[in-house]
Amino acid sequence: TLSSTNILNLHTTPIAVIATPGAGKIIVIDEWVFSFTVGTQYATGEAIELQYVGSNASLAGSVSQTLIDGAASFIARRYPAATVVLDAGTNAAVEVALNIATAYTGGTGTAKIFIKYRILTL
Repeated sequence: TLSSTNILNLHTTPIAVIATPGAGKIIVIDEWVFSFTVGTQYATGEAIELQYVGSNASLAGSVSQTLIDGAASFIARRYPAATVVLDAGTNAAVEVALNIATAYTGGTGTAKIFIKYRILTL
């Protein structure tokens, strides 16, 4: 669950959602669901996505800033692109982050994230 404070601070404080899998292993995201409950509207901000810790690459699509800044609650389902470079994620945890360091301002919405993933031994 992401609180309003979590969302407001994602530009500097990503939230770990899947722990490091261990040496010689990699996390592969199959799909994720972002369930957002609007409070007061956010302003500015950027797309929210899943990334390996220490990486800037989206693992499975992103949730658009225009949805999060909107006036309605929503549920978004996201899948990986046809090609996702996974080598950066060997033995890396997965975090929820903004794809650019532009903070959300204002707003009191919250979100729940559900992730379907596999851990592969390399």
